Amino acid sequence: MQIILGPGSSDPELIDADDFKDFRVVAHGAPDALSLAASTAQIGRAEGAEHVFVTVPALCRMAGIRAEQSAWRADLERMLDVAQRHGWVDAHGAVRAH
Repeated sequence: MQIILGPGSSDPELIDADDFKDFRVVAHGAPDALSLAASTAQIGRAEGAEHVFVTVPALCRMAGIRAEQSAWRADLERMLDVAQRHGWVDAHGAVRAH
């Protein structure tokens, strides 16, 4: 599952929404921490220039109709459980992507 951040203010795009084993954010260009923070404001928050904490509601919003499917939600919950065990979920429930 990848979240693609385009240049400027374009909306983030979720691709490979059924791949729960490779959760990442891809920012086009070479963003510094400040521009990454601005680009990720719609989906969560940046932590430096290496990681992004993505909120679950933003992830579901980007997934669209898939987020209404019980199988997809179950896979998402499994991904979040694994992330929680590894310390990749913040105090607000957002999950860390790399």
